[in-house]
Amino acid sequence: MDAFFGFELAAGKEEKPKIPGDAVLRVSQLALPAGATERVTVYVTVDGKTFAIATLDPKAKIYHNVVDLIFSASQGFAMSAKGKGTVHVTGYLQATGDDDFADEDGDLMEGGDDDDSDDDAMMAAMEEEDEEEEEDESDDDAAPVSAKASPKQKAASPQQKPASPQQKAALAAAAAAEESDEEDDEEMSFEEGDFSDEEGDDEEMSMEEGDEEDDLSMDSDELAAAMAEMEEDDDEEDDEE
Repeated sequence: MDAFFGFELAAGKEEKPKIPGDAVLRVSQLALPAGATERVTVYVTVDGKTFAIATLDPKAKIYHNVVDLIFSASQGFAMSAKGKGTVHVTGYLQATGDDDFADEDGDLMEGGDDDDSDDDAMMAAMEEEDEEEEEDESDDDAAPVSAKASPKQKAASPQQKPASPQQKAALAAAAAAEESDEEDDEEMSFEEGDFSDEEGDDEEMSMEEGDEEDDLSMDSDELAAAMAEMEEDDDEEDDEE
């Protein structure tokens, strides 16, 4: 349990407050009493070393100074002041073995753990949202460009101007040239067909010539056989005579 602690420190004197063994002294404020007119500097001596902790000066309108200094019974410390007048030193004694104090510390630690878990959950949720946004952006980037451009093309189509007479003449000439090219291609295909027909006629003629040669060769054979028979007949007649 905490308890108030205070004493009056006179300039030119040294004070050694008594601290219980199961507590610590926590000095929180140094103040001038009402009616003070002179400057006073407060010092603290710990383990043989002296330090200035505050200077109070009514002329500079500095009447008090807030501090946070903790001293234990095991420390050999003392407080002193230099100047004119007195200083009121206030604070409180804080028990070091108090169960209530320990419970408060434990509650603070548990609260800190809860806060940490809440912070972790918030960070995880934020990371998930960032990942979803990145996925949506990547899907938008992967969409076809033509699909994005089609509304613009549709919007731009009514703004197209009608073709001029020169453009119409050029388009008609181009169409006529394409038709003439198609007619030329058809004529070439017809000529190729005639040429193929002529090749077929040549083949038929060659086949007929081959047949005629076969017929001639057969006639010569028959003629030779007839000549041979005639010679035999002549020989037989000669023999009879």
